[in-house]
Amino acid sequence: DEGLKNVEEYVIIPDGAFLESTTTAITLKADAGSAGTIDLSTSEAWTATSSETWLTVSPASGTGISDIIVTAEANTVTSTRTATVTLTPTGSATGLTPIDVTVTQDAFVPSIAVDPASLTFAKEGGSETIAVTANVSWTATSDATWATVSPASGTNDGTITVSVEANTAAEARSAVITITDDDDATTTTVNVTQAGAEEDPVTLLFPGSDFNNWSAFTSSLIGNVILGTESANGGIGGSGALLLNGQ
Repeated sequence: DEGLKNVEEYVIIPDGAFLESTTTAITLKADAGSAGTIDLSTSEAWTATSSETWLTVSPASGTGISDIIVTAEANTVTSTRTATVTLTPTGSATGLTPIDVTVTQDAFVPSIAVDPASLTFAKEGGSETIAVTANVSWTATSDATWATVSPASGTNDGTITVSVEANTAAEARSAVITITDDDDATTTTVNVTQAGAEEDPVTLLFPGSDFNNWSAFTSSLIGNVILGTESANGGIGGSGALLLNGQ
């Protein structure tokens, strides 16, 4: 009413009451379970509350000096986020000023790494593995039908098996295995090379000057070798010359 206009409100704080903290801010990593400590020095009962559900406090209340642990859930977005922890006196010392502590959590940084960065196969083909180190879900693809991947997708760390068919062509061939972050399309690649199907070279051991069985030698030859009909002197018994026509 009109008679109370000039009445001031006073807050009475008990002698010796205090509420203090040297912690003003905390930075946490993006990982789940990242934690920090708020030191609280007080003569009073108190409560601790978080402004965000992703950040928990423990203990949430108490009396006197305490260390309060703040723990964050994983930050799955690529930007930092912030919460405020408020320390509030209760009971007879409600006139003490609450303390706010700012907690900032780092942004999530997606990553995919592979080992090895390249694979080499013989012409016969076969299977090799790629180790994937990741903190995201990913998809694996091949740009060649003769090189397949399994599994074609995964989450976090995993192993990809690359299976390569036999190469029946003379030329070597190559393929690229691509591992893609499902969220932001970041990619990493593994190069695959395979040898061609060219026939291995054939080594022929020719007879020396003491050779005396030309027919047995020529009959043992295999492959695309055509023998000439020429003769040459120098071998025992006038052994004939070897004329190669073809491969």
